[in-house]
Amino acid sequence: MSLLLTTFIGSIFQFTLYNKVWRHGNYLVVSNMKLFRLASFCVLLLLSDRSEAAIRIQSGAIKAVAFDGTGKTIALPFFGTSIPTQTTLNRAEDANYSNNVIDWNFVNGQTILSLAMEHRRTGALHSSGTTVTEKLLFTANSNEPYRLTGYYNASNVGIGEAGDVWLYAELYDATDNVLLFSNYQYSEFTTNQHFVLGDLAGDYDNFLNGNLSGNLIVGHSYSLNTENGISTYPEADSGATAVGNVALSIGVAAVPESTAFIIWAVLILIVVPSTLRLKQTSD
Repeated sequence: MSLLLTTFIGSIFQFTLYNKVWRHGNYLVVSNMKLFRLASFCVLLLLSDRSEAAIRIQSGAIKAVAFDGTGKTIALPFFGTSIPTQTTLNRAEDANYSNNVIDWNFVNGQTILSLAMEHRRTGALHSSGTTVTEKLLFTANSNEPYRLTGYYNASNVGIGEAGDVWLYAELYDATDNVLLFSNYQYSEFTTNQHFVLGDLAGDYDNFLNGNLSGNLIVGHSYSLNTENGISTYPEADSGATAVGNVALSIGVAAVPESTAFIIWAVLILIVVPSTLRLKQTSD
């Protein structure tokens, strides 16, 4: 942001030196179209500002798991570490599936690691759809605030049916060996179970420790683990689907309106004093 503001101020300085100004009565008249074009260019430049990622991902895996209830469970892994990354990770077994969208990106000044998921189980005993983030290890490039968010919503096909539903997330400071956040919610008997990260909504088991938000320390390494899934247990039923998302947002989001205000404030500070000086000179 500071680099772009410097560029903007330098452009205004060049505009003042090299563009013609002339008098009309006691007032300074400046080409409105040129000012408009200059301001529009700077607004677009500021709104497109993207800084370096706040973290470096070193290792870990995201796994899509689907199981038809028989045979061996096979997970499809993703081992990427680059930011930005936008990709899908889908695994199907019979009509059971785990479809996922991995979106690691810079969004409005923040580094955001987002994992969206969609699951289905057929209802055959032990059939399941699951998404796992396994020891995603990353290092903070700077001191930045962070916030974890997430949800997982299951929809049962049969009236009054339930089955296993769970949500789990953990953030660990591997440098200081400190657990920053951990939340586990698990249900067996609730139809159309809805979980929100940070709650204790499981009908069978719950665990919550730490805070959803905090501050990353430059040079520290952190480990992120998550798991969301549905499974047919303790008996076969008509099946279920589920959708969810887990996201780690790092940094402070920029406010586009404030950047536009800065631009116009600088314009006013440059143009108005020049007008007043010229008026005083003419008087």
